[in-house]
Amino acid sequence: MKNPAQQNYVVGERPNSPKYPHSALAAGFASLAEAVVKPTDLTRAHTIYGALVGGPAKNDSFADQRLDWAQTEVALDYNACYQGVLAYQVMYNPNGPFYEVPTEVPSRGGGGGSNNSLKPPTFPKWALIITILLPILFVILLGAFAIMFIRRRCHQSHVDQASTIAQDKSEKNTTERP
Repeated sequence: MKNPAQQNYVVGERPNSPKYPHSALAAGFASLAEAVVKPTDLTRAHTIYGALVGGPAKNDSFADQRLDWAQTEVALDYNACYQGVLAYQVMYNPNGPFYEVPTEVPSRGGGGGSNNSLKPPTFPKWALIITILLPILFVILLGAFAIMFIRRRCHQSHVDQASTIAQDKSEKNTTERP
């Protein structure tokens, strides 16, 4: 059997998914010392849905402990491949993607209780406009400064050449006079 413990290694997917991934983004701690003192504190934790953790030990055991980085670390080298495989399956599978709709949305910490609203957070239109316009304006300004810099250098080189030619002519005139 390939997974005798039937352990899920994808964060936030099922009830037996890892709850303590070794990730600064997920932990919510201000420092490593705080994580060492309270390793199971989830009050400021963030669920990084779909992240793949390191996996089981050689004997197929899995310790869902934040400080056991070998088993619970969320690293780019295997998560990128995993996301690529998932994208391929969604694109080329004739059936829709398999997923489970959670019955309860986890609390963001603080107030407790459950929020049964599965509505995604709203993004204000003004923020979207700023997000699109600022990079465009930055690129336009960068291009304008580059053009001004190139023109100034070309103009300066022409001025330098003209002054060198004028200086050579004046030296010739002074040497030709008796």
